[in-house]
Amino acid sequence: CFRQANAAWENRFGLSRRQIIDSKFIDQVLSESRETTLQALESVMQGELAMVDFENWIHSSQGPRRVAWRCSAVESEQLLYLVGRDITEPHALQLELVKARETAELASQSKSRFLATMSHELRTPLNAILGTCEALEEGVYGELSQPQGTALENVARSGRHQLDLINDLLDLSRIEAGGFEPVMESFSVLDLCHEAIQMLRP
Repeated sequence: CFRQANAAWENRFGLSRRQIIDSKFIDQVLSESRETTLQALESVMQGELAMVDFENWIHSSQGPRRVAWRCSAVESEQLLYLVGRDITEPHALQLELVKARETAELASQSKSRFLATMSHELRTPLNAILGTCEALEEGVYGELSQPQGTALENVARSGRHQLDLINDLLDLSRIEAGGFEPVMESFSVLDLCHEAIQMLRP
């Protein structure tokens, strides 16, 4: 049973000092928290630990409150001293943060699966287009005029650029999954600018 309780307990949990002292500590604990509470108290009472920290749910006039406790024993008085801190709001916020993180992780996984699926779906027909361009360039379907050859070259170049973008999307998915190894390569800035200009020409 309680021997003493301060005014903060009365104000926080809406119980009078007489109500507190006339009750057992474990009676103030919600059933879902009683087992862990008893284990913590027994570890101090039996001398296994000099001090123990634990959390539980406590009844109050406003409803259940989450409390963080620090418990120590005074053997000479055969008493347990407990100092409690109401953490109901921080606890609820922590649960919300965990839920938000899980939701974000699930959304990220869904995005990665979507990117991988769409990239493959786009790359398949694009490879067919590039294959047809190569066949035309090689004259499989007959000779091409100069303007036709130039136009076909632009189509093929744009198609390869599009394929590179799709491969970049796949690389992004692999990066997020932790399965991508970066490779350092050198390239010509002049060639890159020239290719960009060719793609922008009508």
